[in-house]
Amino acid sequence: RLLVVARNSTFVYKGRAVDVKQVSREQGVRYVLEGSVRSAGGRVRVNAQLIDATTGLHIWAERYDRVVEDIFAVQDEITREIVVAMDVQLREGEQSRMWSRGTQNLEAWECVRQASDAVLGGVTDERPRARALIDRALELDPDYAVAWTMRAWLHFTEADVGGGLATREKIEKAQASAFECGHRALELDPDCAEAYGILALTHLNAGEHDKAMEMTEKAIALAPNNAEILGGVASAVMRKSGRPERGAELVKKAMRLTPFYRPGLLRALANNYRLSGRLDEAVQCYRESIKREDGYLAPYVNLVSALGELGRQDEAVPYIVRIRELEPEFSVARYVTGLSYRRSADAERIKAGLIKAGLPDEAAA
Repeated sequence: RLLVVARNSTFVYKGRAVDVKQVSREQGVRYVLEGSVRSAGGRVRVNAQLIDATTGLHIWAERYDRVVEDIFAVQDEITREIVVAMDVQLREGEQSRMWSRGTQNLEAWECVRQASDAVLGGVTDERPRARALIDRALELDPDYAVAWTMRAWLHFTEADVGGGLATREKIEKAQASAFECGHRALELDPDCAEAYGILALTHLNAGEHDKAMEMTEKAIALAPNNAEILGGVASAVMRKSGRPERGAELVKKAMRLTPFYRPGLLRALANNYRLSGRLDEAVQCYRESIKREDGYLAPYVNLVSALGELGRQDEAVPYIVRIRELEPEFSVARYVTGLSYRRSADAERIKAGLIKAGLPDEAAA
């Protein structure tokens, strides 16, 4: 989330030629958005530019020409475009532009953007907040396809073992809801890459690898520079379909595309490294992802498995404690059953690492 200083704090600069580096020092900010407004003959022209105040370099600039029929509508439209453009440049990368597609409601877009932090982070405690944000977005714009995909994401996380273990009944219900919301998004926007992405993961969870691959290819074709699709969706499908090397390549591309990537991309890279046999690199990535975002079960489980496979059981102890805190009834057999790998040997390898690290196969005991 971007921290924006109050607008009245900048009034002192009005009508003055000010060095942006001075603004940076006095306001405690790194980026400055400046611009001008001119109007004539029923038209308005807005020039905006985003500057890295620490270096003075221009990151982004745009000019907006509009007919002034409803000045408030023009204001809302330009505000939305500037906010989306800044989010693309500074934070989320191309997926932020994808989220803006299909709605003119700035508040609905902002709800989806905030919900993405909670949903895609995978932290269970954040789900109620995410649900409320998504409900609000759809209340504001019920035809907003990307909001439907975010609701599908939420249901997917409820069914995925990476976020925690649920009963078979709850998993099946969440899976069905994820499919329903994903297809609703496609009804509203047949070219919605995010919808194909979440449907790919949902088919993957159901063990339907060929269908998951088909959906993934469609998502990539529609949004080849979307970091969330490349790193979160495609890499997972590749990894669980037996192509972890390709999965790692996609994650690295995703990291290059977004300046401040989510910890989820570190987890995705680590998962692909682990199945490729690059265990030391996987351990490093898991630890960094946990440092940046605590509260998600999957990186702890996979880190413990990797440490077990490496014979470093002592290092796994504090992470096993954390697994028990996050999932008191954790079962190795139950967790592995929900992984949906095409190659059974991949799941068995994770299971063996967990048991070697000190987590008993409770289901078999």
